[in-house]
Amino acid sequence: MSPSLSNVPAEIAGIGSTQQKLRVSPGFDPLKATVLGPQEYFVLSRIDGLQTLRDVLLTTGLPVDRAISIVQRLRAIGALLIPGETAPPATATAPSSTPPPLAS
Repeated sequence: MSPSLSNVPAEIAGIGSTQQKLRVSPGFDPLKATVLGPQEYFVLSRIDGLQTLRDVLLTTGLPVDRAISIVQRLRAIGALLIPGETAPPATATAPSSTPPPLAS
């Protein structure tokens, strides 16, 4: 069963309109982001600032709910910028490739 436009909501919590064209944050390095799995990386690779979020959700081939969940997660870790942003929101933390220090 292929995804249909009727399955894509007009708005996504924490992101906004699916008509927006999201961009990858210039400071985000997916190779250093140990929290990205193959599906997250795949969705991230589709975001180019030219396609609307709705188009990205539909072209991934993933179930729309799963693709939305991934986009929300990418936004939460600071990987995605919405139009007009130059930096991720303050609540987003860039993932680190180094673990926190152990308590003595």
